[in-house]
Amino acid sequence: VRRHDAGGDSSDDGEGAGEEEARQAQRDEREFKRKLKQEKERLRKETKHPGGRFRRQQAAYTHQHPTGTNTTAGGGEGGDAEGDRAGRRGNPSKPKKHKREKDKDRYRDMDAGGAEGTGTGADGSGSGATDKTKPHLARMESNQHEVARAIRAGASTILFSILLFEFPPLLEVDEDGNTPLHYVARFEPSLVDVVLNAVQQGVSSEGWKRAVLLQNQLGETPADLLTPVVEHMEEDVAFAADKSEGAKGSSPAAEEDRARLAAEAKERAERSRRGAERIRSLTTLAAAAAREEEALERRTFDPRGLGRLA
Repeated sequence: VRRHDAGGDSSDDGEGAGEEEARQAQRDEREFKRKLKQEKERLRKETKHPGGRFRRQQAAYTHQHPTGTNTTAGGGEGGDAEGDRAGRRGNPSKPKKHKREKDKDRYRDMDAGGAEGTGTGADGSGSGATDKTKPHLARMESNQHEVARAIRAGASTILFSILLFEFPPLLEVDEDGNTPLHYVARFEPSLVDVVLNAVQQGVSSEGWKRAVLLQNQLGETPADLLTPVVEHMEEDVAFAADKSEGAKGSSPAAEEDRARLAAEAKERAERSRRGAERIRSLTTLAAAAAREEEALERRTFDPRGLGRLA
């Protein structure tokens, strides 16, 4: 009887473990569908307002790091609205704004603005003057190529599918010679492994060296397009990019939704910092390997050395 009971307990444990695995699989499937739906919604917004998500992120960074930004009116083509606000905040003759008004300024919706006259510089500092010297960066913001839109939207699942089945990961995305990895470095370094995995599966295991060293028409590698905004991404900056997705109101569901977005922003900020660091380190390794290969190719035939070996 005891043996029968022991066998029954073991069977119950096995059934319980199987049920838990099934429930976990269902939870994973629901989470995957939720993230895919979220990516599609962000991609839809990015298609409607190219570069809007990136500009909200830059505005939040400029707000937190006003040093070095253009605080005078007309700092770039179309003026620097964020810089104007920073200038007013620094003027003691102006009355202080209520916190609610400051929050509105900080998280204002920048989707309606075009790539031109956004007041964001090539270095991510918020200075609009830099865009005049590097207009290709503004073109990257407005590029409607499916790869460019997926990267700016942070749609990792959609991007991997495109690079694996539709668009070669080392091909140029725009007329300026920027590759998918250039766009990743500029807008979303957290996606670096998505591109490199597609390169590894679609090209070769050593294709990453070529990917990180490819230059656009201005001679820039992906690492050259990294900015402080993405290299030193902060949670508040990441949260500003997707803040509009949060549910409105004070209901428990809305609070839970905002908490989820905040947690995702914290994770994204960490992945952005790590991704930028990974791009720089891989570029250094690939450049060293290229120099070594070049040195080997320059070596000439040494008959005396061959005689010594004989």
